[in-house]
Amino acid sequence: MEHSPDSPAASARALAEAETERELKLVQPVLHAYVGSLILGGGDAESVADIVQEANLLIWDKREEYATGTNFKAWAFRIAYFKALSHRRDASRRGKFVFNDELLLQLASDAEDRFQNEANARGEALSACVAELPPEQRELLEQHYLDGVSLTDIAYRGGRKPAALHKTISRIRLALRSCVNRRLGE
Repeated sequence: MEHSPDSPAASARALAEAETERELKLVQPVLHAYVGSLILGGGDAESVADIVQEANLLIWDKREEYATGTNFKAWAFRIAYFKALSHRRDASRRGKFVFNDELLLQLASDAEDRFQNEANARGEALSACVAELPPEQRELLEQHYLDGVSLTDIAYRGGRKPAALHKTISRIRLALRSCVNRRLGE
């Protein structure tokens, strides 16, 4: 049964696709690092890029299987792990030295733990840094990043110029980055 473009099913599918696209963009840097940690000694930057691209395609193909609200990064890592495993087996057939499955599984587990711990530490540092901001700056961040209101709309509502608000949010982001880096270095 074909759904019209305005049907609830089509709207839900469009929202799910937009969410998957957003999550996929966010996970790219750590996905590259994760795959790189899995194939060290068994590949190069081109191999990492190929595996990540294959994983991205499979993630997109399986997007409807992802349970919204669960850990997207863990789900993407699992898909990338199996793509790296496939790459390792292909390299082994071509006579290249590769790690055995047990070592690859250990590397994957260690990498997942490291990336999760780094993300948790960064998230905690960011929360602490946001809490230190003046209330009007926290409110601006909430409106823009949590509520999804554009800076232009926020500016017009508050009687400010959009360019000035863009500069303000840039300064807040720089201050937060500096604060997070300082806290992570402690």
